[in-house]
Amino acid sequence: MRSELRRAATAVRPIVVAGRRLARSRGLNMIGWHRVDGERTDGLSTGVDDFQRHLDDLEDWGARILPLDEAVA
Repeated sequence: MRSELRRAATAVRPIVVAGRRLARSRGLNMIGWHRVDGERTDGLSTGVDDFQRHLDDLEDWGARILPLDEAVA
């Protein structure tokens, strides 16, 4: 029984360590839109006004909006 527990703990350790690192990091959440133009009706297009409202809502919720190149840096 003890050796089984030790093997299980050894197997789980990398996951626990990674979880602790993620909990300490500030992380980055990315949200993407397929298309911002509102000209198509295929379900993948978002109108410009709706897109602006989405960004405003995200800011109201405390999100910091960054351009992709800045977020990557």
